[in-house]
Amino acid sequence: MEDLALYKRTAIDEFLRQAKVDAGGGRFAEAAEKLNQAASLKPNDPRLQQSLERMTAVADSFPIVKDYQTDAAQAAVYEGSLDFVAGDAKSALRKLAYAGSLNPTDERIEKLAKAIEAKSGIAREPSAPVDESGKAPTMGAEKVVGGTMALMEVALRERDFERVVKLADQVLQLDPSNALAYKRLGAAHYALKRYPEALKALRSAYKLETDSDSRKQLKGYLDALTALIERGRRDAAPAPKPVEAKPTGLTPVDIERLYEQGVDLYAQGRLTEAAAAFRKIIDAEPNNSSARRALDRVQSEIIQGGAKP
Repeated sequence: MEDLALYKRTAIDEFLRQAKVDAGGGRFAEAAEKLNQAASLKPNDPRLQQSLERMTAVADSFPIVKDYQTDAAQAAVYEGSLDFVAGDAKSALRKLAYAGSLNPTDERIEKLAKAIEAKSGIAREPSAPVDESGKAPTMGAEKVVGGTMALMEVALRERDFERVVKLADQVLQLDPSNALAYKRLGAAHYALKRYPEALKALRSAYKLETDSDSRKQLKGYLDALTALIERGRRDAAPAPKPVEAKPTGLTPVDIERLYEQGVDLYAQGRLTEAAAAFRKIIDAEPNNSSARRALDRVQSEIIQGGAKP
C-alpha cells in the first residue's frame, strides 16, 4: 500500500509537471489531458478538479495557440487563458478583450470569454460603442498598446528581459501614464541587474498607481531596491576588514535550519517569508554567500510580481 501511495503521488506530480509545460507552450488540449490523468488518480482534490475544468474550457475554444510569441492577438489569448487557469478571471477577460479588438473575426475569442464569465460569475467591462455599421470603432493607440502589452507579458513569462524592456518602451511612448508598463520595465531591469534603471521605472509606477494596496507593495519594492543599491555601493568601496557576524545567538545549526526553512517557503511560493528567513541569516552572518544569493533571487521574483499573500 505504501508503494502504491508513493507511485500515485509520483504520477500525479509528473502529470502536473507535464500539464504546466504543455500550457506554457500554448498546448491547452494536451495540458487538459494531463490534468485529467492527474485528477483520475486523485478524484477528491477540489483544486485539481477546478484547474481541470478551467483548462478544459480553454481547450474547447483554443486547443493550441501557436504564434503567441510574435502575434499580438494570439499573445493576448495565450496570456488570458493562463490567467483564467490560474484563477484570475478579471485579468483573463481584459486580455481577451485586447485579443478581440485585434482579431474581431475570431469567434473563438468570444466563445472563451463567455465560458469564463459563466464559470467565474464575473462580467466583462463595457465594450466600446458600436457605430452605424455595427462594428466597434478602431481604438488606435489603445489597440496598439493592448497588443504590445500582451506580447510583453509573454516575454516576461519566458524571461526574455531585453525584449520586455523594448516592448515597455514602445508602450510608454504611446501611453506615458501606463503604470503596469513601468512595473514590467522595472522588473526586467532588475532581472538584468540594472538596479538604478529598475528603481527609476518603479518610482514612475509608484507615482501613477492609484490602488492603495499596489502602492504599498511598490513602496516595499522601492525600499528593497534602494537598500540593494546602497549595499552595492558599500561593497564596492574598499573595506578595512571583513564584516564580523553580529551576536544574534544563532548557532551554525540554527542557521542551517533557517536556510532550509527559507528554501521550503520559497518552494511554497511564500516569497516574502522566505526573504525574511534569508535576511535573518545575513544579519547573523553578513558574509554568508549562499543566503545572500538566495535573498537576491527571492527579491527578484517578488519585484516581478511573484509574491503570494
